Amino acid sequence: KNSNFTNGIVIFQFMIVSVMIVFSIGYYKQLHFMINADKGYKTDDIIVLYDAQFNTPSVREELLRHPSILSVASGYSLPTQMSMATNMSKHWDDPDMFKTNMNLIDPNYLEMYQIELIEGKNFTEHSAVHEIIVNETAVKKLGLTAPIGEETSVGVIIGVVKDFNMAGFSEAIIPMAFTSQNKNKESSPRQLSIKYLKGNKQKALLAIKDVLDTEFPNNTVDLNAYQSYIGMQHVGEKTMLKVILALTLSAIFITILGLVGISLFKTQQRTKEIGIRKVNGATIAEIMRMLNKDFIKWVAIAFVLACPIAYYATSKWLENFAYKTALSWWVFALAGVFTLVIALVTVSWQTYRAATRNPVESLRDE
Repeated sequence: KNSNFTNGIVIFQFMIVSVMIVFSIGYYKQLHFMINADKGYKTDDIIVLYDAQFNTPSVREELLRHPSILSVASGYSLPTQMSMATNMSKHWDDPDMFKTNMNLIDPNYLEMYQIELIEGKNFTEHSAVHEIIVNETAVKKLGLTAPIGEETSVGVIIGVVKDFNMAGFSEAIIPMAFTSQNKNKESSPRQLSIKYLKGNKQKALLAIKDVLDTEFPNNTVDLNAYQSYIGMQHVGEKTMLKVILALTLSAIFITILGLVGISLFKTQQRTKEIGIRKVNGATIAEIMRMLNKDFIKWVAIAFVLACPIAYYATSKWLENFAYKTALSWWVFALAGVFTLVIALVTVSWQTYRAATRNPVESLRDE
């Protein structure tokens, strides 16, 4: 009986749908950005063994004998993981120290992960233990303009690599330093990265299994656990996207149910009016425009109310990322168009039935 209350409920439903659609598009846009943006390293066609016991010269040598395996590199951690935290400064007695992520690697590591060396040189098999390679952020923190050859508290800089997103996009890039794997050192880096020929993943897995079974007859390695680790990145974000999409679709479905009921109610209320208009020559298109006009108005009001809420919610969520995509205007435009299409498609079949009904039947009811 209270039409204002009914209209308010419809507007509220449309507002929720608009907010959910904007947030879903914004979430997908950020996820797409994180997955496809240049992180500063490449992880294509790489399998990782996480057990340090397999990182032996004989294992590496045997793996390289297989034609499906291109290269082998060892490191204390992967480019996406924290290694050993250490304090770093320009001089030993410099009190202005800062936290640095230190990674122990061999000469093949940077090339395998395509981490760009922008200055200086890479490690060699004869590199000294005290030589280090740092990233651009570390150079800035040290305040150096010509870093090559500079002796810091953790070693002499022989190279500088381009910054890369070790911690993804949620945190700013931190200072990093690489030290050379000392072949005389008893403890080896704990992870072995194996790059295989593109399209030869299964052959590479069989080769790895064959080598491990030969070198370590009693090993219990499950090679299914050592797939290319990049597939495990952004698992949480992808799962959350599915949840958000499910909630959005639920909100749309509930709104559609409400629209079906309200459109049926509205057309029944105006049955006599529709009959009289048709008798007086009104076309089906004119009657449908008349009946759909209210729904279009409700969508417009709901969209205007939803925009600031959606902008605030999505912007606050994007603040969790140090590197984020822009919240473009087309996100809101697409949400508005989609909401309008949902409304028109839902109510049009009801209004079409009412507009095509025989006016004699409509007026006979009176």
